[in-house]
Amino acid sequence: MPDWLAQRRTEVAAERILDAADALFAEQDAATVGMHEIAKAAGCSRATLYRYFENREALYTAYVHRESYRLFHQMTEQLSGVEEPRERLIEGMVSSLRNVRESPALSSWFATAQRPIGAEIAEQSQVIKALTEAFLISMGPDDPVVVERKARW
Repeated sequence: MPDWLAQRRTEVAAERILDAADALFAEQDAATVGMHEIAKAAGCSRATLYRYFENREALYTAYVHRESYRLFHQMTEQLSGVEEPRERLIEGMVSSLRNVRESPALSSWFATAQRPIGAEIAEQSQVIKALTEAFLISMGPDDPVVVERKARW
């Protein structure tokens, strides 16, 4: 008989690990947080941590994608009622920057004391690209090539 809770346990374990990483990122620059520290904070072994995230890059990517979805939803709520495209664009950018700066964990991704890893991951993330394109499309239909170019900018 298959374990019908296996998928849910995997999701809960991964979320717990990402929550532990979030707490550590709030205390120190994200680039300085190691897998050993994250495992310890999550209350699991390094072997368990590596079962869910094959390496630090995979953990970073999962964390950034989770937070990107959260920030996107937060921003869209903050923009409800803002219909004019120019105002929506400006308010969207300001809102996003403010939300990142207000989060100690996310701010650490752009720390100047260490290598700022936030921009590196953002440039490579298909999730961030898709969320940015969705935001741009919310201001009105446009040519997909133009939307993609604007999103990359």
